[in-house]
Amino acid sequence: MKLTVFDMDHTLIANDCSVELAHQLYLDGHDPAQRSLAQQKVFLELYQQGDFDIVAQVRDSWHSLHALAEAEQASLLTRLAERVVSDYAFPDALAALQAAQGEGGVLIVSATIAPVTQAVAARLGCQHAIGMALDEDDQLVRPTSYQTGKPECIQAWLAEQNLSPTHITAYSDSLHDAAMLALADTAYVVNPDAKLLARAHQEGWQVLDWKAPPSA
Repeated sequence: MKLTVFDMDHTLIANDCSVELAHQLYLDGHDPAQRSLAQQKVFLELYQQGDFDIVAQVRDSWHSLHALAEAEQASLLTRLAERVVSDYAFPDALAALQAAQGEGGVLIVSATIAPVTQAVAARLGCQHAIGMALDEDDQLVRPTSYQTGKPECIQAWLAEQNLSPTHITAYSDSLHDAAMLALADTAYVVNPDAKLLARAHQEGWQVLDWKAPPSA
């Protein structure tokens, strides 16, 4: 079977879903001072600069969401996923996702927290998704779906599903996902920056120019 693996933020979705979670918390009245939104924007800027504390970012998202009752979490995640997919899904990503589903298995692997990743994936029509999580000791669940942890997550998921793909295709917008792209037989980089573009030329990864939807 063929497996296609997608990163989520800025690959399928033309925005950062951790920021959008914080925005949804504000829209729903859970964070009127926009504390989490301001913090997530700082994390995003640091991520883009390569100076990023993934543990602090995950904890902020995780605790902000889990401060709500379970029913409130579920309701918020539904609204978040509907809004994010409606406003920010790349049209070309939707087409690629549909084509991949017709050819074999599809897996979304994101450094966004698991509840958000899974909600957005479900809205995109993707059954399988992996995101970041915290354990009962407030530590990252490993392997993490970040940087070199992504291939480990993919391999662990394949073992759990008892699958042995004959071909793996991967899509990402970020050099942080170089290990995941290297794992693939066919790799696509989406709207790459200069560093990722140079790496793509070096590795023979294919380059895609996807236009954001008008509402993005």
